Amino acid sequence: MTNAFQEPSFKSCLHAVWRRKQRKHIIAGLLAMCRWGIPLFFIGMTIDRFAYLPSAGRSVVLVILLVVSFYQAWKHGWRKLRRYDATQAALDIETQHGGLESLLVTAVQFEGTKATSGTSKSLLEATRNKAESAAEGVEPAKVVNFQALRIPLRIAVFLAVLVLVFAMLRGPFLAAGLARIFTPWTSIAYPTKTKLDLGSGDLVVKEGDRAQILVGVSGVVPDHAKLFLRTGEGSPREMELEIIDGSCEYTLASASRDFSYRIKAGDARSDWHEVRVINAPRIGNVQVGL
Repeated sequence: MTNAFQEPSFKSCLHAVWRRKQRKHIIAGLLAMCRWGIPLFFIGMTIDRFAYLPSAGRSVVLVILLVVSFYQAWKHGWRKLRRYDATQAALDIETQHGGLESLLVTAVQFEGTKATSGTSKSLLEATRNKAESAAEGVEPAKVVNFQALRIPLRIAVFLAVLVLVFAMLRGPFLAAGLARIFTPWTSIAYPTKTKLDLGSGDLVVKEGDRAQILVGVSGVVPDHAKLFLRTGEGSPREMELEIIDGSCEYTLASASRDFSYRIKAGDARSDWHEVRVINAPRIGNVQVGL
C-alpha cells in the first residue's frame, strides 16, 4: 500500500470524526432549543389567553422565547462548533483509543513535511504507516458517541408528543396561539365556547341622545354577561347584564361624554369599543337688530 493511497484514507478518518462531532453539537443544540422553546411557548400562550396581551406584550413574549431558546441551544451545543482541525480530531481519537501514545497527532504534524537534515525520511514514512494502520480500526461512532443525548432526546420527543396531542384535541386554539405569538401584529382571537356578536360595535351619538349597546350571545350561553364601562383614563366600572333569548343590552338614556366599553360572557371577551359623543352646538352670543 503506497503512501499516496494511505494519506487520503487517514485524512478521511479524521474528517469523519470531526463531522460526527459537529453533528452531535448541532443536534444537542436543537434538542436544548426544543426543551426550552416548547414549554416557553405554552406558558406564553397561556398568559396571552387569560391576560389578552396586546401586540406589544406578545412581542415581548416572542423575544423572550427566541432569546432563551437560542441561548440554550448555543450553551448546550452550538458554542462547541468548530472548523476542521486535524490535530483536535486526532486527539479525540487517541482519547477514546488508549495506547496510541500520540501516534496520530504526530502523524498529523508530519503531514506535508519533508525530511530535513535532522529528520529521517524513513521515520516519517514509518510514522505515517503506523498512523494509517491505527486509523483503519477507528470507528467514528465509538469515538464520538451520542449516548449523552438519549435523555435530552427523550424529553424532546415527549414534548413533541404533547404538542401533537394538544393539536389533535385543540387544533384551532393551538393555531391561534402560534399565530398570535409568532406574528404578534395580527389580531387573531382564540376560539371560545361562547360567541359574542357586537352588532353596534363603535357608536357615534349626539349629546343628550340615547346610546344603546346590544350584544348577541350564542354557543354556550351563560345567564349573565359583564359590561365594563370606562371614561377617559379611569378604571373601568363593571355592570352585570342579564342574557335573555341569546342577547343582552345596555341603554344610556342621555349620553354626555365619550366612553368605551367591553363585554365579557362565559369564556369570551370583546375588545374595547368606543362610543363617541358629538357635542351639540353652543350659542355664544345673540344679537337682535330692529
